[in-house]
Amino acid sequence: MAKGIQYVALLRGINVGGNNLIKMPALKACFEEQGFSDVATYIQSGNVLFKASQPDAPTLTRRIEKALQKQFSYQATAVVRSHAQLRKIVKNAPKRFGQEPAKYRCDVLFLMEPLVAATTL
Repeated sequence: MAKGIQYVALLRGINVGGNNLIKMPALKACFEEQGFSDVATYIQSGNVLFKASQPDAPTLTRRIEKALQKQFSYQATAVVRSHAQLRKIVKNAPKRFGQEPAKYRCDVLFLMEPLVAATTL
């Protein structure tokens, strides 16, 4: 297993409604060309798991968006979160979160920087 910080990149607007069609092997290759390791994609969703030595998610986000724009010729938008951030979200979820999906929606929203929750209310 390669060293580095585990991240997920949530890519917006690919493979939706026939727009910005990107095959997952090409998406994976694009991330690997950026020097990321342990790259894996999840179905056709545009979600990419990867490791990077860079500890700064905003810098990674800009780097990924630039690479995607160059490689696939579309206005890329990404949200990048570390494994530690995702674990904290799960740990701090309300009690019984996700246990009654027919009764309650169990969504998690990731705001794109510099947007913060206080300004969205």
